[in-house]
Amino acid sequence: DAYAKEDARVRVIHKSNGGVSSARNAALDIAKGTYVQFMDADDWIPSDSTKLLYQSAVSHDADMVIADFWRVVGDRVSQKGDIEEEQEMDKLAYVGFMQQNPADFYYGALWNKLFRRSKIEAYQLRMDESLSWCEDFVFNLEFILHVEKIFALRAPVYYYVKTSGSL
Repeated sequence: DAYAKEDARVRVIHKSNGGVSSARNAALDIAKGTYVQFMDADDWIPSDSTKLLYQSAVSHDADMVIADFWRVVGDRVSQKGDIEEEQEMDKLAYVGFMQQNPADFYYGALWNKLFRRSKIEAYQLRMDESLSWCEDFVFNLEFILHVEKIFALRAPVYYYVKTSGSL
């Protein structure tokens, strides 16, 4: 609420707890930007993450940018990524990479990606609130059906904290 008072771009949603998919859907319902970026509450991003994702999306006219991330387990931090060089690709090339390692967080998570919002709205994509796990992977698969261009960014843009007992 304090951020919203300071910056008109910040919008706060007060709602009862309906789970992560419900919260993400409520945010998508009011989103206005050109791109959408997701974060989980127990993780964090470096200060230049959104800038790197946005610049990559604009300079490559990408519908989605996927980036490396840092995996944090206790005191250990390791860089994770799967596509080994920065490149533009169509959805078929992307799916080819994904088929090599489909269960990897790199492909399944939302938080290491930037999504063109017009694609989300044109195809009425939302999180499936009936799912309690892999709802982000399902969203990604549905989104990829409608993209023209994806850009793989090798810079890590997210700190994913592996928390015992977390969803």
